Amino acid sequence: MFDHPVDHVPGMVLLEAARQATAAVLGDGDMLPIAITSQFTRYAELDEPCSVEASPLPGAGADRMAVLVTGHQGASRSSPRR
Repeated sequence: MFDHPVDHVPGMVLLEAARQATAAVLGDGDMLPIAITSQFTRYAELDEPCSVEASPLPGAGADRMAVLVTGHQGASRSSPRR
């Protein structure tokens, strides 16, 4: 995921964090997302922790679950959704 030198956390790392947070909140380690909607409002810097929070969203359907995953670093937030 770090395929070249960068000064920030690559988006693929943040999406993997969102996938893992979703699996944790759903209690399903084998879960694979079928769709992702994401918005990144700033870079996640390497020199400060980035927290990831996940919570289920209502109304996704009988055979599907939707989860809101929010990452924040310092005072900023971005929300990849599953």
